[in-house]
Amino acid sequence: MRAKRTTHRMKKSQDRNPANLLLTEIVARMRVWLDRAKACIDQLDEAQMWYRPNSSSNAIGNLVLHLVGNLRQWILGGIGNQPDTRDRPAEFAATAGNSKSQLISLLHDTVEQSCDVIGKLATNRIMERKLIQGEHVTIAYAWSWQCRTWAYMWAKSSTWERCCSRTRTKNPGSPRGPSRGR
Repeated sequence: MRAKRTTHRMKKSQDRNPANLLLTEIVARMRVWLDRAKACIDQLDEAQMWYRPNSSSNAIGNLVLHLVGNLRQWILGGIGNQPDTRDRPAEFAATAGNSKSQLISLLHDTVEQSCDVIGKLATNRIMERKLIQGEHVTIAYAWSWQCRTWAYMWAKSSTWERCCSRTRTKNPGSPRGPSRGR
């Protein structure tokens, strides 16, 4: 099932400052991406959230943890000045743990906190330089990096959702699909 496409129309406002419009659009896009991610995850059962077809692949659970880690490091920490407690290797090493509802809640809360940081950001800070992942980058770069990360992860999640939906149709209850007699 495909996520319902949401279009965002900016509210008519006296403020036509491009930076304010950009901040508004970023927050709107993040919420659209969140809705799409939730729609994808809703199609999966608990076993499919942590299923990996092979040891070099990541499960949807890993992708969610990675998105949360990125948002916490780049937006909440980098822009919002919260402590950076990210453990990137643990995001990909996890093979179980959080349930589907816990992962959705974690993603939702992190996106909303990120939207709050961006929504309250003074526009004169957009070109301010911050130290994130050992690099001095502008706040504008941090946003664009998150857009790239979401697009990349969304493409992976959509692929997984389609794969898991086909699998569920062929062999309900099995994250791997029908047995091939092996």
